[in-house]
Amino acid sequence: MNQQALTAIQHALGDARPETALAVGDVAREALAGNTLGECVSIAPGEALAALSQHGVFDVAVLSGVLEGLGQRDASGLLARLRDLHARRIILLVDHGQCGWTKLDITALGLTRLQDWDKTHALYGFDIDTYKTTPDWLNPDYWANPELWDRHRW
Repeated sequence: MNQQALTAIQHALGDARPETALAVGDVAREALAGNTLGECVSIAPGEALAALSQHGVFDVAVLSGVLEGLGQRDASGLLARLRDLHARRIILLVDHGQCGWTKLDITALGLTRLQDWDKTHALYGFDIDTYKTTPDWLNPDYWANPELWDRHRW
């Protein structure tokens, strides 16, 4: 499983070469070791929530063993803080057999399932740039435009 997880994380990173990265967990640390990074901070899962306040915003945060090692409340708090404040992109490796989280619990936090390679192991991701598409109603063509009031009838 370890080699499959490393390959899946490398594939999720794709062509992006992050300048700053956060690794939480052993598999995450191994996956980021091969990349050429400007700065890579490695934190143990139990210390991650407290240590985030000492760091700024990371280009990518790779997490492994977080949901399995922390309680659901602490883990959801960590994921929410990373998503909202500390990381532009999140890659999360989950062993559903070892934690009490369902796939719905993880997607409820805004993460997308990227890959499954057996019945229990999955890879999830979050990217702020592709998180939400702009809806059609936000298009300025649908807004009231005073310059067009004489030309069009609503």
